[in-house]
Amino acid sequence: IDVRVPTMENSLMLVNGVNESLAGLRGYMLLGKEVFKEERRIAWDNKILPSFGKLKELSKHWTNAENVQRLHEIETLVPEFQRYQQEIEELTKSDIKTAKEMLGTKAAPTAFAIKERAGKMLDFQRAIVATEGNTLQEMTSRLQTLLFVLLFVGVAIAAVVAFVTGRGI
Repeated sequence: IDVRVPTMENSLMLVNGVNESLAGLRGYMLLGKEVFKEERRIAWDNKILPSFGKLKELSKHWTNAENVQRLHEIETLVPEFQRYQQEIEELTKSDIKTAKEMLGTKAAPTAFAIKERAGKMLDFQRAIVATEGNTLQEMTSRLQTLLFVLLFVGVAIAAVVAFVTGRGI
């Protein structure tokens, strides 16, 4: 729970942050309003970078080598994505055609690659949590059955002791 759930939350937050950042960039390119640049900055400051940092911290406890590899790949993609977005913002002011081309050939594919890897990490964690949840439910059911059996045995022993003691008196 201490590793899997935060991994799922931060993977999802990373994907959402990438989507928000890309949407902010597109909004800025289309409308040229500074508010979209601010939305993009907020997505980086509040979602992408914090969730990525938390995933790196959590990865020390991961048992799946594929997820560790995915995180290393994301680690190289995140700075590229950020750099592409900054370059596109600057190009938008002077050369919108090149900016659009760069969005389609560099930033969007990089964002897709980040989201794909984070999505696979999220799917893996969900599957493990579901499996572990089923195991915990089975164990809880067995424990409840054992408690009822022990309760019955205890009541039966107490009844026998009471009967024998009563007969003895």
